[in-house]
Amino acid sequence: MLELSSVTLCCLDTANPELALRALLYSTSEIRFARTLFLTDRARDVPGIEVRVVAPLESREGYSAFVLKTLVSISTLRTFCSFSGTVTSSTPRHGAMSF
Repeated sequence: MLELSSVTLCCLDTANPELALRALLYSTSEIRFARTLFLTDRARDVPGIEVRVVAPLESREGYSAFVLKTLVSISTLRTFCSFSGTVTSSTPRHGAMSF
């Protein structure tokens, strides 16, 4: 298992939280992150994943505003990288991430 002890995997999704949670679980199946944080509008109890309830995001603008203004205050992230996809392998190689 790949150890990323200084990396937080963070997912923000209020539109399709079931799919987002599935992606988080898949992404953590071969990689151990320092922290896995799921921000969504519904309370959940998921072992190994810290869930924080946030207000529903109604638009792309709302998502962007949340990331720029709120995410910084609730996380310890120093660097933020956003993409739509899942980590599919812990082995460094071309195609290790699916977009």
